Amino acid sequence: MKVKIGDLTPNPFRNMEHYPIDKAKVEALAASINQTGFWDNILARKVNGKVQIAYGHHRLAALRKAQGLDEIVDIPVKDLDDATMLKIMANENMDEWNMRPGVIEETVQATKKFLDEHPEEREKIGGQSPKREASVIAEFLGWPWTRVKDALARLSDYKDGAIAKEAAHMMPHQAAESHFARTIKSISKTTKVSPEVQVRAAKRIVEQGDMSEVGIRATVVNEVYPTREKKEKDSPILNLRKEIIETELMFRELGRKIINLERWKDKIRECDYRNEIGALSVAANSFLEKYKNFIGGSNGK
Repeated sequence: MKVKIGDLTPNPFRNMEHYPIDKAKVEALAASINQTGFWDNILARKVNGKVQIAYGHHRLAALRKAQGLDEIVDIPVKDLDDATMLKIMANENMDEWNMRPGVIEETVQATKKFLDEHPEEREKIGGQSPKREASVIAEFLGWPWTRVKDALARLSDYKDGAIAKEAAHMMPHQAAESHFARTIKSISKTTKVSPEVQVRAAKRIVEQGDMSEVGIRATVVNEVYPTREKKEKDSPILNLRKEIIETELMFRELGRKIINLERWKDKIRECDYRNEIGALSVAANSFLEKYKNFIGGSNGK
């Protein structure tokens, strides 16, 4: 179908205000169009006189840049329903942005809204209970359940004001975003963490490049609480909180190391495995006794 570039409109499920356009990619595509012409790498549908593209938003931006709004292009137009348009948008997100947190959340939010407005689509999947929300959305999109569950959790965090969206979206992938959110919420139980502090911490995490859970927590802690050089000016309670968080990080790392020991269980004789682990048990029991005494003393017992 031949259509004027200026008459092409975005996918109706795409939030163009938040859709991240890669300017460098648009420049490269525009240069390619100028050199070799436009190839019909845009799929569209016609609804109520409007030509809505299903995918190809970067190419559309490049077309507008290279040829202007009045040029005529020939693109494939198919009969696509809303559900298909939404699924195509999700696939474009996955291809274009390697599933960055903000893009995942935009897709999940759009899908939830669509399913709320089209109960017949939800009925096909068999999910009316809010408890199954993540499962229904995941099945509709063909995505892993955990990806959707984490996205819904973040959307709830933004709504409640628990997590600053700007900070969370700086994380390069969803796992890092989840580590970041858990850390902020853990610290917020005792210390208010403002959006400004969250953004500073997120910038520092990206600069340092350590996206492990321990690395993220350590960076956030150092940003939220005063540095060691400033301890003289700090109150004892802040220093205690910081050291508790640091100790918690060591506990988490120790837990991972203990779990990793199980990988040897099937590789050596059972009696040898028990003997080796037994040596660790002695040290662990000694530590637990000290810990119990510490907790008992802390509780005034």
